[in-house]
Amino acid sequence: MSKRKFNKNTLWPFITLIIAALTIKAVFAANKDLSILALLKTLNNAKPGWLIATLLCMLGFIAFEGLALKHILKSADIKVKPMQGLVYAASDQFFSAITPSATGGQPASALFMSANGIPTATITVALLVNLIMYTTSTVVIGLFSIITRPHLLMALSPISKILISLGMMVMTILTVLFIALLRRGAKLHSLGITVINFLCRIHLMHRKEHWLSRLDHVVYDYTLCSDALSGNVKVLVIAFLLNLGQKVSQISVTPMLNFAFKKPCLSQGFDLWILQAFSQVGSYCVPIPGGMGATDYIMLDGFRLLFDEDYTFILETISRSISFYICTLATGLIVLIGYIVVRIRAHQTKKE
Repeated sequence: MSKRKFNKNTLWPFITLIIAALTIKAVFAANKDLSILALLKTLNNAKPGWLIATLLCMLGFIAFEGLALKHILKSADIKVKPMQGLVYAASDQFFSAITPSATGGQPASALFMSANGIPTATITVALLVNLIMYTTSTVVIGLFSIITRPHLLMALSPISKILISLGMMVMTILTVLFIALLRRGAKLHSLGITVINFLCRIHLMHRKEHWLSRLDHVVYDYTLCSDALSGNVKVLVIAFLLNLGQKVSQISVTPMLNFAFKKPCLSQGFDLWILQAFSQVGSYCVPIPGGMGATDYIMLDGFRLLFDEDYTFILETISRSISFYICTLATGLIVLIGYIVVRIRAHQTKKE
């Protein structure tokens, strides 16, 4: 592996670790009473049943995307095992968590799909459809939160309001662009021809006719697949509901955790769910892995409306640890196992 490739592959994980460390340090510095001992004491007094529910919500964030991808691929006559769908979802989430782009994990997911023999055009359309449903579900949750609890939004600080507003705008624009991309095979073909001609002109690509022929083939398959999926309302509705379930699971980590620490109160739990949803929406306007910093700020800003300062910091720290940091470790482990399985199968196939 070249030094340049090594730097490219390892730069963002190191940056992510640094940002994570600085974020955690900032949270602890903001509240002098917050300590590892206080967190452990709170966890020790937690109700086991609600802690299990919290972890199930975290796992639901991974599982629902796996089901969505499995469902979308099935509609394209590609049979995928549940564990394969889980690996596709985990690779998407893991690399999205350690790179600044919300779509950073899709190339990794595509590699696993390709290793399982799924055609390139089908992979492209499946991931695009899933991304459309994911962004749409985020916009829907954002609108639902604003409509049902406008007073909570108005009670937040100006910075939180700006982040949430920008997040809604970014997700809405992305949804429109992704839908347009799904329906514009001709535009993709034209763009591809322009890129190939330019690369050949500056001698970074050779065999122009070969690449143009490959482009024609891929765009043709892409158009057939996208037309079939975009015209299948049932497939899109189910994919949307599964992605909605994914977001609901992730957001529900905090209310479930709060129920583990305090006596369950449905109205308070719903307010907390809405505030957590606001933090998720607001994080999308910040080009930082996992929205670190922005998510934490909005969570702390919102939780202060419901709880005293000490409990606010404890709940935010543990909740964020489960929904992001532990979830990222879990997806990383799934990706590692999936990679080992793929390598073993490739080795066995080579021997045969």
